[in-house]
Amino acid sequence: VDLEHNHYRSFQGLTCLMQISTRTEDFIVDTLKLRNCLGENLREVFQDPTKKKVMHGAGRDIIWLQRDFGIYVCNLFDTGQASRILQMDRNSLEHLLQYFCGVTANKEYQSADWRLRPLPDEMTKYAREDTHYLLYIYDLMRLRLVNESSGDDLLLEVCKRSNEICLQLYEKELLTDSSYLYIHGLKENDLSARQLAVLAGLYKWRDGVARAEDESTGYILPNKTLLEIAKQMPVTTGRLKRTVKSKNKFLEHYLGHVITIIRNAVANANAFESIAEQLKKGRLEELMAAEAKDGSEDTEMIPAVDADSNESNLQLIAEPDVAPTVITNVHTASFCTGNVTSGASLGNLQLDNITPETKSFGALPGATGQADTVIPSNGGGQQQVRKSFAFVCYISSAVSVSKQLHCSGNKGNSSSIKETYGFWCSVRKTLYRKKA
Repeated sequence: VDLEHNHYRSFQGLTCLMQISTRTEDFIVDTLKLRNCLGENLREVFQDPTKKKVMHGAGRDIIWLQRDFGIYVCNLFDTGQASRILQMDRNSLEHLLQYFCGVTANKEYQSADWRLRPLPDEMTKYAREDTHYLLYIYDLMRLRLVNESSGDDLLLEVCKRSNEICLQLYEKELLTDSSYLYIHGLKENDLSARQLAVLAGLYKWRDGVARAEDESTGYILPNKTLLEIAKQMPVTTGRLKRTVKSKNKFLEHYLGHVITIIRNAVANANAFESIAEQLKKGRLEELMAAEAKDGSEDTEMIPAVDADSNESNLQLIAEPDVAPTVITNVHTASFCTGNVTSGASLGNLQLDNITPETKSFGALPGATGQADTVIPSNGGGQQQVRKSFAFVCYISSAVSVSKQLHCSGNKGNSSSIKETYGFWCSVRKTLYRKKA
């Protein structure tokens, strides 16, 4: 499973595409068109602890699934975590594709606007290839994890780390008086109290405009530009334009207001003296921790997205016709077995036109077959595998509680969310104590 996301031209970001690959077929789901019905059709399958979900670098995807569709994931295998456990040279999907499949990834559409409709054939192909090889990579990695385990069960460790990712809970961050301290690049700039005051004022202004325009904060004003304005502290429109250099329609539209913010910040910078002093001493982490503990503002905020830094974990494939040969005896040492195809190629693309009236995820070919089962290669592995399965089942219970809160309209209730998160943590601690 993988998601294509747009975070640059939306304040909170939105999931634009979902790719699902089974052992025999690939599906591309238009999550913009089917946004209102995906949750009810996919939620049960994603939460089912008897069905393995394979993803790479799933940290963000888990959050996006919760935020946009109320979907919680149980029984995840993250190939990125497996790569770290196996201490491979690099942990990117690009490297795994090259190492296990001999496929060179193509980054042409890595920063594409996935809101585009109709989606061009090349972008559809690009998205599809992102999950096509994942199950094959999963087969090889779980085999290596079992074979390379000595005292510790490496496969069990990957399952634990993957489940930790599933335990993440989406929450909107709070906009506080200290939110500007988290801006990327602050450490590298030795700002005075007046400069920090300007930064804080413009940071809050940018957030408000981004909400009103439904754009990312990085699109309104990139972090690099924001820091440069704070350093220069221009108090006239001419100086501000010379500082920014390139055109910015939002600055031009709010030019007078921005100048007023800068002037007021410079005139009232005394409150930032102690903060500037701590920053100079390299105590940014301590400062942020203290501010986070004391912060109690009600305004919600999404972290800034910088136009100068389009980071993405998606590593994609350029040669879809290269079909790997799957190891046929992988089931003897695997955590979860299933039908393994041999010599599979991309085949014919099937676009899934799911509608709430006619189709659910259960109708997808390969999605409702026999659940993966545990066939350990030795007697000693059975106990550890059972522990891992119990761990998954406990998490399923926690996810069910959170799902009920979400579906009952309580997802905005901070106390309910905190109670649920506390339950998750207690389950996790209990399991670790039992293992010890």
